[in-house]
Amino acid sequence: MKNRVLLIFLAVVLVVSTVAFAACKAEEEPPVVEEVWEWPDKLSVLAIGPTGSAYGATVAWTAELQKETGTTIRIVSVENQRERYRYMKGGLFFTTAERFPDSLIRAQGEGFAYRDAGPWQQRIIWPTGVANSGYVVRGDSDINTPYDLKGKRIAFLVWDPTKLSMKALLAWGNVSEDEVEWVPAAGIEATQTLILEGRADVTFAFPNNPVWFEAEAAPNGIKWLELNSDTEREAANRYLEIRPGYVFGPCIAGVPSSLGKWMLTSVAAYLTRAETDTVRWSPKFGQVVKSGFCS
Repeated sequence: MKNRVLLIFLAVVLVVSTVAFAACKAEEEPPVVEEVWEWPDKLSVLAIGPTGSAYGATVAWTAELQKETGTTIRIVSVENQRERYRYMKGGLFFTTAERFPDSLIRAQGEGFAYRDAGPWQQRIIWPTGVANSGYVVRGDSDINTPYDLKGKRIAFLVWDPTKLSMKALLAWGNVSEDEVEWVPAAGIEATQTLILEGRADVTFAFPNNPVWFEAEAAPNGIKWLELNSDTEREAANRYLEIRPGYVFGPCIAGVPSSLGKWMLTSVAAYLTRAETDTVRWSPKFGQVVKSGFCS
């Protein structure tokens, strides 16, 4: 009987001790409280040139963000990629839109080996989707494949001194750089003018850019060079050796003449600097908490 009473007593002591220990531990480790992130009074966003569809997208989401949070948002449009990278590296802007292949080239220093515009640590805050890009010629051009480029006039953007996008196309067609004529263009609208006026034969382009919808409606129209990696694997490999980071596939968004044509496909995203506070954006812009979202 005495032994039974002793066992019961010890059991009660054990339970009480456990509860007391748990209570002490709870006091030592208070529950984690989610910290609400405060939006700044002002936010500067760097946009691609106003001729591109990405500019419209930037205006759309920043308008909603400003309405929901009360933050004043300043959008600056810069078409020149080198200048955009220089401004971002200097910390003058919070974010800018970019495609993965372009970021890859910049990280390698291709054409951007400058102290104020060279590679910098990036973070992705918002992958926006898939972007198609390719090569456009005038509708009545005798160029139908990259193999037809020998002796032709190649339009390139002057702020891309490497001309990598055009050099990669020549590599697909087994055409050397000295077998073509290089025609400089100041910007996207200038490349459209060169193609429509017959002063250049081919250029790099985004099929969903408004300037190419205008070009498609012109008397001669436009057409796109097919880059089918399924049927021309070796040619695609030659392309990627010069301009890595892409995959190839049918165009899903752009002018009617581009739809279904095999061209370049890449992921587009909004970037920020590694030094920027990492935050998670919830469906409601006002509900933002500290998090390791950027990667």
